[in-house]
Amino acid sequence: MAADDYEYFRELMGLELLVERLDRAQRAETKLGEATAFLESCLIDEDKLTEIEDAFVAALETRARLTGESPSIRIEALRNFELAVDGKGRSLDRGQVVEERATQGDLELRLDDLARITIAAGSATRELQDAAAEAEQRLAELYRSAGVTGDGALAEARSLEQRRRSAQRDAEQAAQTLQENRVRLF
Repeated sequence: MAADDYEYFRELMGLELLVERLDRAQRAETKLGEATAFLESCLIDEDKLTEIEDAFVAALETRARLTGESPSIRIEALRNFELAVDGKGRSLDRGQVVEERATQGDLELRLDDLARITIAAGSATRELQDAAAEAEQRLAELYRSAGVTGDGALAEARSLEQRRRSAQRDAEQAAQTLQENRVRLF
């Protein structure tokens, strides 16, 4: 009788261990499936993120050079008047100071109906405008290829790459769990 009880409890314990292993394996399969699905759909990896970040810095530097090297004008109102800069009007009060830069090409200022002033961007400015536009277009193309958009595209790309690394770790851990809990029925 004791031997039968021993055998029964040993088989029961073995069955409980087998159920636990099966449960771990099922959870690992689910986790592996989720991680694999994300990895297959994620368009960004470490290399793509590096390329995006490099393009972002290049676009930022080019735009900063353009802003720094573009002609600028400082206007101080000696009396109240209406000012239009490239067609966008605003009122200036006496003593108010406004600064404008010709970063988009020539800059047109209209002072009430007294004067129209055009500040011509030089050839260096035009070259920088072209370089800035090209850098920004390259960045936009990289964003599109990575499936990110909007003002927070760089942050979104970084987040996706972090999620990708996490999914890779999850997949590796799940595969290891499956390997450790492989159940042989026959």
